[in-house]
Amino acid sequence: MKPSLKLNTILTFRDDKGCEAHCRMRLFGLGSEAIEALVIFSEMPSNPGRPITNAIEIIASQAVQEYELDPDGTLWVEHYPSSLHFRKSKEYPPSDYVYVSFSSYYFDQDGFHYKRPNWRLTSREELENLVGESLEVE
Repeated sequence: MKPSLKLNTILTFRDDKGCEAHCRMRLFGLGSEAIEALVIFSEMPSNPGRPITNAIEIIASQAVQEYELDPDGTLWVEHYPSSLHFRKSKEYPPSDYVYVSFSSYYFDQDGFHYKRPNWRLTSREELENLVGESLEVE
């Protein structure tokens, strides 16, 4: 099965302090048995809340529940468009695209939760090879 874009939406979430925030979410079906999906969360200039890096466990956990994603079969990516004025801050990653993995996850009465994120730099070119299309942000 050929990789394809399945969803391109704005994901609204509440951070750990209850503040509303949002980001762009693109979900690609990869058609692989081992890795079913790749999700790219893009920071948006209009986001009124926490940046995606500071809420990635919440955002990815919400996506697993809302879109019935396999927590073990999904690749997660943070994307910071280079046009964002705050990119020069030390708080933000030096690359536009960063893989995110999680050390563990658990279920409780509130649902699914990822824990302990880890980040690894990647490139737009590497991701475009994986999904088979351009990731140019309009």
